[in-house]
Amino acid sequence: MDSNVLLNSRSMDISLIKILDNSKERDVVLARWVSHVVSPHWLAIILTSSLTLNYSDDPLTTFFWLWLIVPAMALPPIAYILWLVHTGYLEDFYMPRRDNRLKPISVTVLWLVLGLVLLRYFDVPFLVQIMASTIVLLISLLGLITLFWKISFHAASVSAATITMVMVIGCPTWPSLLLIPLVGWSRVRLKRHTTQQVIAGSVAGLIIAVLMVKYVLLPSLMATP
Repeated sequence: MDSNVLLNSRSMDISLIKILDNSKERDVVLARWVSHVVSPHWLAIILTSSLTLNYSDDPLTTFFWLWLIVPAMALPPIAYILWLVHTGYLEDFYMPRRDNRLKPISVTVLWLVLGLVLLRYFDVPFLVQIMASTIVLLISLLGLITLFWKISFHAASVSAATITMVMVIGCPTWPSLLLIPLVGWSRVRLKRHTTQQVIAGSVAGLIIAVLMVKYVLLPSLMATP
């Protein structure tokens, strides 16, 4: 009788362990999906598209430039980072080690600055120019910080994008703020960042968004006839 009870108890313990392991695996899979889907690249496209639909005087022209400029500015840095992963310089696309972020971030910033110069030269719609400038400013700030301390680019990007939409578009975009804790959880769950690094990234994104919206974006929208 006692041996049967002991066997049943062990079986229950093993089953419970398997359930917990499966639950942890599902958490990791969900966290990976969140990190991939709510990534800085997609957020930039979605944010600029939303502002274009709401505020551009010529949405078709703005969308044309948006879908032309985004691949031109994003694909070369992405290809370069993937090449660094292929050569073994980086562990993966999201650059988990702080000490080897300087090279890819520097190249990315230089490429984006060159893109900004070309945007000005071709007189691209101001919404595209402003969003591109915000991205360059955010990446430059985070790149400077990451020389001394690892900070979450994901958290900063989602914070900047959602805060911008809330400040400019208003109430309909309030639910998007839920993405901030969701993305923060995913980065901590994947052990890519600590809670402090995620919070710092969110605060950095908030500051950049408030400054750009208050002093650049909203004055430009108000000045547009």
